[in-house]
Amino acid sequence: FNHLTELPDFPISLEKISVQHNRLRYLPGSLTKLQNLQSLFLTDNCLMELPVNIGQLKNLKELHLESNKLCSLPDSFGNLTELRKLDLERNRIRQIPETCADIQ
Repeated sequence: FNHLTELPDFPISLEKISVQHNRLRYLPGSLTKLQNLQSLFLTDNCLMELPVNIGQLKNLKELHLESNKLCSLPDSFGNLTELRKLDLERNRIRQIPETCADIQ
């Protein structure tokens, strides 16, 4: 377990980020510039929201958000068309955006 409360700017070529079991409350907007990112592990943090433009992560295939404090997902979430694995367990989400209906 770490105690990270914020993330640095990552190299743009990263394909996987694992920052599980930390104290992250938000994600920097710069995260959405990582166009090669395929896997993002954010389990067991304190995230209350995701960047509104998270849908820009066009190559994201795996997203683990379990055990956070998310109440909603941004509308751009529906743009994650390559997403194959999504875990939202143990959050406070009551509704999935209609834009997600197009995710295969």
